[in-house]
This record gives sequence, C-alpha cells and structure tokens, in this order.
Amino acid sequence: GGMPETVRDILENVKGKYELVIVDDGSTDKTLELARKFERKHSNIKVFLQKHNLGKRFAVDTGIKNASCDTIVLIDGDYTYPARYINPIVTRFVEGFDMVYGSRFSGKRVNLSFTHVLGNKLFAFLYNLLTFRRITDLTSGLRVFNRIRYFVLGLESPNFGLETELM
Repeated sequence: GGMPETVRDILENVKGKYELVIVDDGSTDKTLELARKFERKHSNIKVFLQKHNLGKRFAVDTGIKNASCDTIVLIDGDYTYPARYINPIVTRFVEGFDMVYGSRFSGKRVNLSFTHVLGNKLFAFLYNLLTFRRITDLTSGLRVFNRIRYFVLGLESPNFGLETELM
C-alpha cells in the first residue's frame, strides 16, 4: 500500500470536518501527481511539495505549518495505519490528553521484521522505565497532538527519530 490507499482510506473512514495535508518530500515516483489529483477532487485536501528530500521531520514541519487546524493527526502515508483508528484517538485527545498515539503492538500481529519489533520493544521498555509511562510503540506513525506542542518542543531529529522526540 501507499499514499493513494491511505488517502482513500481516510476519505472513506474519517468522520467530521477535517483538512488533509499531503507533503511530497521530493519523491521520484508518481506521488505528487496522484496527490494533486486528490487535491483537485476534494476541497479539504492540500498538497505541498518539497523539491528535495529533506527528511521526515521537515516534511512534517511543512505539513503542520500549512495546516489550518490546531489539532494535528499525523499518519504515515504508506498505509501502515488504518484510518478507522483516527476518530477514536481524536476522541481520546479531546478528553484532555497531551498526545494520543496508535500502536502497532496492541492486538493482532504486525508485519514487521523481528529486529524492528525487538528494537522497538526494547526502546519502549527503557523509555517506560525512565519516564514511568506505558508506551508500546515509540515509533508509531499515527498520533494526535496540538500543533503548539510540536513547535514548543524544538525537535532536532531530521528523520525517523521524530516519533520518539514527540513522546
């Protein structure tokens, strides 16, 4: 799966008023072309292009800076996370949490390599031990938070460390 499947899933399953921001981080495939087609068809979709691949953190920066909402749902564009989980995590967020995230390790088995699962679980264990929290998926690409929190944190990781820094 990829970006088109993720967008279709969001359009079919996310309820309420929302804006979908897609950032193409200098891809060389047809991602931008496909994203622009969605943008032309749906008034709640905005597409932004970074001409060069600057890393995930900068793509997320671009998306959040151009979003018109204060509540941000971050979801990876590779169809890893079903959109049906967006409304429930937003509901929990509105109840007063600083951040709510989806976990790939709550429930059925996930399609990840043994080393990826082991590494994630090891780092989650250490994180939980040091922070007295219960996090099961430190690198989750599905989370909801307030945009102010994102910018106040002063994140530094250019790529996939973003998820951990957001914790």
